[in-house]
Amino acid sequence: MDDHHAHIVQRLSQRIAMRATADPQHSYTARLLQGPKEAVLRKVGEEALEVVLAAQSTDRAALIGELADLWYHTMVAAVLDRPRRGFCRTGKALHRGGQLKLLMTGHRP
Repeated sequence: MDDHHAHIVQRLSQRIAMRATADPQHSYTARLLQGPKEAVLRKVGEEALEVVLAAQSTDRAALIGELADLWYHTMVAAVLDRPRRGFCRTGKALHRGGQLKLLMTGHRP
């Protein structure tokens, strides 16, 4: 993963970790993390379907928006059991196995 992508992942991970303890009435992320795990996983599935549907159209902006939503909800799902650790540690563990690069690029390291 290049530095630019790593920086984006790190910033989003920090934001998710910061909001993990926020008031769920004022933070969507807090509601997700403090709610039932099944709700987050269902949201990941919904967003994945929306990516597929957007990819079938010619609206690139819609596809990018849906990919961003999927990325965010996937990162939230990745830290459900340990929100204060953030995604970066999870990402490092995935990277050691080559999985993060595979997810990011479609190619094994």
